Amino acid sequence: MSLGIKITLKDADFSDRNLGTVPSADAFISNAGLTNETEITAIRTLFDDLNFYGLWELFTIFSPIMSNTAQSQKLNLLNPQDTDAAYRWNFINDNPAGHTTLGFKSDSASLRYGTVPFVFSNIGDFHISVYNSSSESTGTSIITQMATMNNSRAYVSRNFTGGVTQGAAGNSTTGVRISTDPSYGVTRKGLLTVSRIGSTVKLYDNGVEIASGTDSTGIAASSLLYLGAASPENATVSLRGYTNCYINCFSTGKGLTAQQVADLSTAINKFNTSLGRL
Repeated sequence: MSLGIKITLKDADFSDRNLGTVPSADAFISNAGLTNETEITAIRTLFDDLNFYGLWELFTIFSPIMSNTAQSQKLNLLNPQDTDAAYRWNFINDNPAGHTTLGFKSDSASLRYGTVPFVFSNIGDFHISVYNSSSESTGTSIITQMATMNNSRAYVSRNFTGGVTQGAAGNSTTGVRISTDPSYGVTRKGLLTVSRIGSTVKLYDNGVEIASGTDSTGIAASSLLYLGAASPENATVSLRGYTNCYINCFSTGKGLTAQQVADLSTAINKFNTSLGRL
């Protein structure tokens, strides 16, 4: 009989001893143009934490949306290349005002938003999550949405029709929208996550379940991701659904359990605290 021992060193950096650094974090730091030591330490620590909690392999996209440039905010930590194939954001009608250390902010007047082509098919096992670092103060809005057409939708919203916090993970016409009571309020900040495993859909705020339901409807396999709006250039202005809160730490991938959402919230809160953007 043999015994195997695995030792994991969390938050370790042996670069000064020529023993290596974290390749993916290093590639992100380089391609994002990060030079601030606080930001560099924060992204290394976030990378460590996502691996420590076993979350890394569950993501298809994890966008820290950090620092204050389009280049630093567009990249996917999992594959930090500036291409659609790497799932980096395209910022439409962009200008520097949309990028601050709090994150990215869309704009309904100039039609500024983020988008990327995203081929999606496994509706029974996915999540979509995003952190808003400032409060929502517009009317009905959606922070992030995955959709091809209006009847194929997954999204999270701090302020949906009737003043509810809401998430959806299926067909928006026949599927179920998971909502809080209006008394929950629309000005909260933090990590909003909708996760679907099988037909069970749960909505979480800062790692705590706030609503749940069931949805067995499907979604189109070919989709777009939108950041900061629902249908940003819809001819019907009321359906564009722009948010006016700052956004960071977007992720999507496999469905997350309650514990995994709590761990994700812990890692992101630690990251955002280090960057002063809670």
